[in-house]
Amino acid sequence: MMGWVLIGFCVACSEITSQVDKFLNISPRESYVRKFFSEEPPFTDWQAAYEQAFQDSLEISLPFTLDGQFHSPNFFAHGYVCTLEEGQQLLIENLVQLKYGKIFVEVFKQDSTLDSEASPILSETLSAITPTSLLINASGRYKVMIQPTMYLDTSFSIRMYASPSFLFPVVGATNRSILSFWGDPRDGGRRIHKGIDIFAPRGTPIVAVADGYIRFTGERGLGGKQVWLRDELYNYSVYYAHLDSISSHSGDRVKRGDTLGFVGNTGNARFTPPHLHFGIYKRRRGATDPLSFVKLTQMPKLDIRPVGRSGIARGTNGKLRTGPGNRYPILANVQRGDTLALLGKSQGWYHIATSDNHQGFLSQRNVKEIPTAIDL
Repeated sequence: MMGWVLIGFCVACSEITSQVDKFLNISPRESYVRKFFSEEPPFTDWQAAYEQAFQDSLEISLPFTLDGQFHSPNFFAHGYVCTLEEGQQLLIENLVQLKYGKIFVEVFKQDSTLDSEASPILSETLSAITPTSLLINASGRYKVMIQPTMYLDTSFSIRMYASPSFLFPVVGATNRSILSFWGDPRDGGRRIHKGIDIFAPRGTPIVAVADGYIRFTGERGLGGKQVWLRDELYNYSVYYAHLDSISSHSGDRVKRGDTLGFVGNTGNARFTPPHLHFGIYKRRRGATDPLSFVKLTQMPKLDIRPVGRSGIARGTNGKLRTGPGNRYPILANVQRGDTLALLGKSQGWYHIATSDNHQGFLSQRNVKEIPTAIDL
């Protein structure tokens, strides 16, 4: 009986600690780190692995998948730089359900002053149920750090991808329906296009791209029949123009996907096929390219495969690269017979660490996996 009481007490304490950390805005990784003395040897090795991965210049393009195994007592972290556009959201998930332990993920905005003491703009634990997501407010390069808790022995299947933060504004339309883009010349080059044009049959429904409220509906100027939506994600003004008819009203609160009107060619579009002119305006900054806010992106395929823990280099032309592909710069040459720690596999490329602890990506044709006892 006393044992059950103690277990219940420990669980309650853990839940209280979690709630306090959340209230104080303490990240899961920070909460974990506080449990250890800074000079405790296993912890210093774990932290050193993070520091090294942070300093590495490995790059990926999205979508990206990585399959592999975390295994003790080897401590490794994964650090990757990727490019993201304003209006996208970054999604990261581990598709393998963990029985114990956690996988921490942090994201930093990459710049010339970035170091491991900087505060991340996202710090969470990965879940097999709900992807970790980050809304991108500024285009640029971002550093993603992934590290498991100490002594975690498990396989993993991590995928990272970008998706538009807004719903596509025209029902049934796709990227191929966008036939005019930001910056295209207008009026013989006297002005440029400050939006995108999405072509669809007259009467096709136009929808709210995000939750928000309607600031204006009516017919005026070059845009003809138009709707202005103030979205609640970014607090931007979203502009719908050339509508055939409008089904919303000024002051309406709308939810993502609600119908606002229908495709037409009113205003200065009367001599063109029906289409929606879609624009986004920032307060005090004017129009911005809306493409990345709505452009549909590719999700990585689900292809979970077992990956060994170690391997040896084979072949005579092993090029260790900064990313998973021949287009990425070469970091070093890997010699035949070198022992490799396999940190994961992305398509036809292994993320490896050499015996002298250099990390990079090596083509699968230059790697021979070594079966371990758990694999046999």
